[in-house]
Amino acid sequence: MTSERTVNDADTSDPELRLRPGQVIADLADPFIEALLEPHFSDIDTVASFLGIDEGYLSVQVRLLLPQYSDEELRTIGGLQAMREVLGLLRSELQGFESHYKRHRQLNRIDELSPDLRLKGRYSNLRLVSPTGEELWGVTFIDTDSDYGNEIQNEIHYIHQARDDTSHHLGLALENVKFPLCYCAISPCDRRYQRDALSQWVGEEIELSEIAVLTRAYGYSPLPKNMMSKLFDLATKRLAESTDFKYLITALNPFLGFKGSIFLGASFVPFARSPLAYRYTNEGLYANRRRGEAEKDQRYNTPPIVWLCRHVREIPDVQWSGEIVDISTEMYENG
Repeated sequence: MTSERTVNDADTSDPELRLRPGQVIADLADPFIEALLEPHFSDIDTVASFLGIDEGYLSVQVRLLLPQYSDEELRTIGGLQAMREVLGLLRSELQGFESHYKRHRQLNRIDELSPDLRLKGRYSNLRLVSPTGEELWGVTFIDTDSDYGNEIQNEIHYIHQARDDTSHHLGLALENVKFPLCYCAISPCDRRYQRDALSQWVGEEIELSEIAVLTRAYGYSPLPKNMMSKLFDLATKRLAESTDFKYLITALNPFLGFKGSIFLGASFVPFARSPLAYRYTNEGLYANRRRGEAEKDQRYNTPPIVWLCRHVREIPDVQWSGEIVDISTEMYENG
């Protein structure tokens, strides 16, 4: 059954809350799921280390499959058993991920970097510097090869499905390296409910053709500090220079453990909340909405996701409404 949970759990009509977009996101985390998994975070890290994959990716995959259990089932079997069953479902998929993940790390040379580096520079002359300020690596904003971008979407990103409408494959890479340390994909908006919610929030009618959607984002761990936010800034600048888009929107799912700091650090702000239907194959693997292979609906009542927006180009004297728009289940399912 599709979740019918209301999206009013976080009251964003409070003016004080409008000033704290991070709280809008935090309030959409699921306390029961967090409590269920918290004692077993170290187990997830251990399995990820054994398999040679990113622990963050594995944590997201575990969370993604939990809604196929009912609340009662999860309370009965507990977090450890649920995690073991989910990892069993993921076994073959994780093996495929491992080989692609290791090859990508060799290609982008991220293992040559230390985790305490940070990115310095605005739009040009980007470089990675050490904690002492020593400049160690040059960094370039790149158009990622579309075949490689689709491989990231299919094999590395947690959704495991490339968008055939991707208009921009963008990334940040080490100087003279054509494979990105972090990557994002952008598509034109084709969902009326996203357009309608944004129009309501902005306070004027917006055309679909004015909206771009940041559909995929991925950074290889441990990514130097502030690189993802810088990538989003540069991607927005590219759209401003080469397209007629006025707004860039993206979705964030706190249920999967995402906190949103990389988006808030790139001037995105929450504008709407919507349901998200989790659907699965008969084998228990996640089937996203566009793939069309779902055979089972979720059974756990999940919280909504949050939609964020930023201007593609600066528009003087524009005031956001501040009121988070609630997208109904009917609006969402009708597209």
